[in-house]
Amino acid sequence: MTWRAPSYAKVSVTNSPVLSIDLSVEVVGSGWQTCAMTEQRAFDFSGYQEAAARTGGLVATDHPIVYPTLGLVNEAGEVAGKVKKIFRDRAGVITDADREALTLELGDVLWYLSELSTRLGIRLEDVAKRNLAKLADRASRGVLQGDGDHR
Repeated sequence: MTWRAPSYAKVSVTNSPVLSIDLSVEVVGSGWQTCAMTEQRAFDFSGYQEAAARTGGLVATDHPIVYPTLGLVNEAGEVAGKVKKIFRDRAGVITDADREALTLELGDVLWYLSELSTRLGIRLEDVAKRNLAKLADRASRGVLQGDGDHR
């Protein structure tokens, strides 16, 4: 089954020269077949920042879970960066030095995970047990792959 979106659609930010893009889109079956940009005019980041600022707002960050959450994400990013470089620079060959560096970074991830769990009143033992139970349930139903928390 083929469904075709309108052959021409215009996307723009109201009352702003920030962005005006003309798109043509075709959808075939359940996936995107084509999405081609046909025209782009006057994109300026100053205008974008002004427009974005109208939709932003301050969020209180004086809660005790903020620091360990940001630390956890930061350290996980450092792990990812080291793994990326293993593949980018050495075709996936993992050295003893890589293992040592990753051990240190994973220790930092564990520390922040522990801190976040503590501040939320959650025991790491419970996190681990529930995670293994969730994965065993998914495996028994043949849904380990895919996405979504409740598959």
